[in-house]
Amino acid sequence: MQSAFSVRTLSLFERLPIGDRPSYLSGLVIGEELRSRGLGDAGASVVVIGADALTRRYERALGRCDVRVRTVGAPAGWSGLWSLARRLAA
Repeated sequence: MQSAFSVRTLSLFERLPIGDRPSYLSGLVIGEELRSRGLGDAGASVVVIGADALTRRYERALGRCDVRVRTVGAPAGWSGLWSLARRLAA
């Protein structure tokens, strides 16, 4: 993903404040993920599990593609992983 290098370029020319770099890079990664996976039909629905800041970014990006989003906090992800680990150990 060569667009990730734009973070460095924008930083070198002082066009991207240091505090905005993580969000900018996250947006590039989310955009590339959605582009490469395809979004299916408009009006589709997905569940996004993760930290609030990250799920909000996904919600915003998916909303632009007319995909309905239901967000669940990060603890749900850990609970699911713990449940899977217990089942695999049994």
